[in-house]
Amino acid sequence: MRSSIYIKTLSLVGLLLLMFSSFAGDKTPLANNGIINLSDYNFEKKGNAKLKGKWKFYWERFVTPGLEKNDSDFCFIEVPKNWKGQMCNNNPLPVYGFGTYSLQIIIGKEYRDELLKLTTRYIPNASAVYINGKLIGEGGKTGKDKTSTHPSLQIIFSEFIPDSDTLFLTIHVTSYNISKGGIYYGIELGLAKDIIKTDKIETAKNFFIIGGIFLMMLYYFIMFLIRKKDKSSLFFGVLCFFVAVYALCLSDLFYDIFSSFSFSVNYKIKHIIVYIALLSMSLYVYNIFRQEFSKIIVKIIIVICFIPTLAMLIFDVNLNASLFSYFRYFGIIITIYLIFVIIKAKIRKRDGAGIIISGFIILFLTIVNDSLHSVQMISTTDLMPLGMFLFLFLQTYLLSSRFNNAFVKTEELSAELKHINKNLEKIVEERTAEVVMQKHEIEEKNEELSQLLEEVITQRDEIEAQRDLVTNQKEKIEVIHHEISQSIDYAKRIQQSILSDTAILKKNVDDYFVLFRPKDKVSGDFYWWNEVEGHLVVTAADCTGHGVPGSFMSMLGISFLREIIIKEYIVHPGIILKRLRKEIINVLKQKGVTGEQKDGMDMALVSINLSTKMMEFSGANNPLYLIRSCEANEDLKNNETTSLSYKLEYNTTSSNQLIEIKGDKMPIAIYERMDKFDTKEIQLKKGDQLYMFSDGYADQFGGPAGKKFKYKSFKELLLKNSHLDMEQQKNALENGFIEWIGNLEQIDDVVVIGIRI
Repeated sequence: MRSSIYIKTLSLVGLLLLMFSSFAGDKTPLANNGIINLSDYNFEKKGNAKLKGKWKFYWERFVTPGLEKNDSDFCFIEVPKNWKGQMCNNNPLPVYGFGTYSLQIIIGKEYRDELLKLTTRYIPNASAVYINGKLIGEGGKTGKDKTSTHPSLQIIFSEFIPDSDTLFLTIHVTSYNISKGGIYYGIELGLAKDIIKTDKIETAKNFFIIGGIFLMMLYYFIMFLIRKKDKSSLFFGVLCFFVAVYALCLSDLFYDIFSSFSFSVNYKIKHIIVYIALLSMSLYVYNIFRQEFSKIIVKIIIVICFIPTLAMLIFDVNLNASLFSYFRYFGIIITIYLIFVIIKAKIRKRDGAGIIISGFIILFLTIVNDSLHSVQMISTTDLMPLGMFLFLFLQTYLLSSRFNNAFVKTEELSAELKHINKNLEKIVEERTAEVVMQKHEIEEKNEELSQLLEEVITQRDEIEAQRDLVTNQKEKIEVIHHEISQSIDYAKRIQQSILSDTAILKKNVDDYFVLFRPKDKVSGDFYWWNEVEGHLVVTAADCTGHGVPGSFMSMLGISFLREIIIKEYIVHPGIILKRLRKEIINVLKQKGVTGEQKDGMDMALVSINLSTKMMEFSGANNPLYLIRSCEANEDLKNNETTSLSYKLEYNTTSSNQLIEIKGDKMPIAIYERMDKFDTKEIQLKKGDQLYMFSDGYADQFGGPAGKKFKYKSFKELLLKNSHLDMEQQKNALENGFIEWIGNLEQIDDVVVIGIRI
């Protein structure tokens, strides 16, 4: 009971703190008469500067960037704010049209050589942003009528370096599709590194929330398959799915995944999800508290949600935007009614009503926040995905508590059954003794004996009934265990899907193999490669732990490698490892204090110039093995070893030699040594064989004495099979591992990558 109160209280307090933090006083100066003075503003200490206040505005004119300061045909309007209804030259502005915003920004001289960047949610419906006449941001394509305008729900800014301490910000805006026009959302100016860091943190947060909700969805769908009569699990699983998709729609991930979708399709998807999610939530509450929920109101809610969904599919965006503005108020009313139903259930002492009402209060606060924020009555942010996550978390906690209570009850019944079985023999002996003692009175007391016999039979039936109940509980637990195993199998398929496509290696190297043997169904080891800017980047990594915890670390590692290498075009191994270490420390909130978890990863990473075959290598606790012919090794030994930490290993039965190129003795995590990672260069030759691996193979116990395999044996095995093609080498490694482990258990995940140039 206390734990549930703590969870509800902490969730509510955390949400309230997040909401109220958005109302903290903003120390950014206001723009006045089209000028904002930031000469005394410190971006490092105060963060991004909000460019709000009175801007210059040119209605139905696209002023050439850089020439607006000589143009006197303008007015001043408020930013950020819908231009609809604002006064310009004594006339209220209409809903649809186009125009030019202009703002003169004065910054401190110390920022003239700094890399700056603008950021905003987006500018409805199409925009082009210029700094001192240079295009630095664009969302869609602006036009002077609806036909020539191509709207977009996303705007992309590029960094810029100021050429003076006075910036002229010019924004062309077109709005013909929805009722939100002009610079509706706030625009901020800040250091590019801070904005990029914030975007990465936001991406990681979205991954966490969306992934958590999808896991809850799978859990509830499994519960529905186990017990199909309970439709509340089905509706709650559907709710989890649409909430996860809605959270995805609010992030940049959605536009990266569905970049081919048009503005209209993206807009309709986002709002249809809201309608269906509200309907699913209502049906979920109805199926839990049928006695408290009016059937008439259920039908009304279905109609209210069905009509705008149908309208969204049939009509254009303009009409649907107005319809959605009114639907927000219906959403608040429906949520209030749902809270009323749950309060009524709480008064009637329905099981779980307390936790459910706490979740709905949190959800209601976020819906009110998003509604008021959407109509610009308050300046916060979209909190509904977080509110839904906390709501879903409380529901999952409730279901887990019910399962735990059922398990405890099963244990109590088992103990009671054991006690009855233990005393049954004694009871029978007592009854038999009484029968012997009263044998001479059998005719007189025949009726009494019959009653005693009936009592014994009744007790026996009760024992058998209780034994059947325990057996049923055991079968249910086995079914649940089977379903959880299926969920982990699904997680395995998800992890397999994010590992790199072998087509990239097939294209760029002569031959290769990947030996991947997770200890459990999912792995903490991973491999990854990609071709970027004419370089092939390949890595094998060993994350802390294995199984489900290790797989989460591996997904973090792959996600950050994608960000660093693919999105930022970084191919230098030392820089990649340094950036990856920084991201891991930030996301795990590692401070280096005593007793802190030392989660992280070890890895070897190479970057091969595909045109020159020059290889760069950096390692975090892990080395790189290079096998080369003895003749070619003489070149390496004579000309290239002055900057390498290497060791030659020879095979007397082969003409090849193995060179071990050591990495740095520090992990991808917080550590007492936080130096930069050393990068070593080697000119590769045709026929060279590269090997990257985790410690799982060498540390495996086995053999006749049950000892570790060790790295010396691992090197000898690689040299012994180096004359074979890569697929044959993989088979030799795998067969050797199986033979070595014998009847023992695999103790860690195993990954080995082999590449022949």
